[in-house]
Order: sequence, then C-alpha cells, then structure tokens
Amino acid sequence: MKTKIHKYGHTTKAGPFVTRDFIYFQGSDDGLYRIRLDGDGFTPLGGHTTKSRPFVTAEFIYFQGTDNGLYRIKLDGSGFTHLGGHSTHSNPFATRGFIYFQGTDNGLYRVKLDGTGFTPIGGHMTKSSPFVTLDAIYFQGTDNGLCRVGLDGGGFMPLGGHTAGSSPFVTRDFVYFQGTDNGLYRIKLNGNGFTHLDGHITKASPFVTDQFIYFRGVDDHLYRVSV
Repeated sequence: MKTKIHKYGHTTKAGPFVTRDFIYFQGSDDGLYRIRLDGDGFTPLGGHTTKSRPFVTAEFIYFQGTDNGLYRIKLDGSGFTHLGGHSTHSNPFATRGFIYFQGTDNGLYRVKLDGTGFTPIGGHMTKSSPFVTLDAIYFQGTDNGLCRVGLDGGGFMPLGGHTAGSSPFVTRDFVYFQGTDNGLYRIKLNGNGFTHLDGHITKASPFVTDQFIYFRGVDDHLYRVSV
C-alpha cells in the first residue's frame, strides 16, 4: 500500500534521505529541509540550498550546492564547509572515510572526508551519484546502464543489461532503482530477478530501509511503500 508523506503539503525535487528519526530532502524551492518520519517537525537546515538529495551520517550532512559545490554541514545546519573546493554534478555518498561523487565532467571520484586526497576511480564515468557498499560501487553509466565496479575501480560488470534513470540504491540482497521509464524496480545484486514493484512509478532514486521504500512520486510528493 502506497502512503503519501505530505501531511503539510511538503514536496521535493529529488529522492529523500531517511534516517532512524528523520527524512532529509531537497524542497521544491531547493531548500535543504528535515521532517520527522510522520511528516511533522518541518525544519529548514541553516538556510542552505541544494541541487539534489543530501547524504546524512551520524555527524554531518553532505550535499551538492546549487552552485555544484561539494559541501558539509552539521545536523543542525551550522558549520558550513566547502570540501577541498571540489564540485559535484549530483549528491555525494560518504562512507568509511571517503566521499564518493560524480564530478562535473561525469568522472567517478572520491576524496577523504575533509576534501583532500582527490582520486579518480578507474577512469569510469557516471550519470548520477554512485552507491557504495563494503566491496563495490554501483552506478548509472553515462549510457544509463546499471553497473558495478570494485572499490579500486576494477572488475567492471554491467548488471543484467538493465538501465536506470538515476542512481541506484543497494541493500544486502537487492538493487532498487528508477527505470528510464520511471518504473520503480528491483534486481538481485548479480542483475537477475528483475521486478516491477507493484507498478509504482518514481521521478528519482528511491531510498530503502528495513521496512519501507521511500520515493518521489511523479506528482513530486513524498511516498513510501512496504518492502
């Protein structure tokens, strides 16, 4: 069953980022906002603006500014930092000491959490933000193909010939993604088991928790469905 999360009419321009207590998102005015999981507690985060979905850790919010700068703020919106002067073409992905991102030239890159140590990853190109797991990087190629490479950029593998309209979201068992027809889909990590999830459609990359799939509907409202 699909549930609309717009108790107070909230709309978004990108897929949300969901934590245990909050939903972080880019508003339709490009503002960086937070609400509680039930839609209450609407909070602007420091007056900052973003061009895509933010990425949230236990201490910081990493995001693409409307000028394409790669930025970081604290969870309350303070402590604004431009990371190494770098620019990104989509939302960053921060994990285990690094920030992975799509450069403005569509290159796949990583930097340390303080913005130093800029490194191209295998010369690969991406059309959106990568998703990083313990042993691999999943991404939408510039031809929209779903792909996977090792953390060092080696072992390139197309995933079943499937195409995506935005960056994928990866769990322990599945890759969830927006198809190029806006369908909400899921495949196994090896590219098999293609499934259209109850016929739902989305305008951006989904976000998946143990219980729910959160996504941006084609009417720009926030929705969730059970996993």
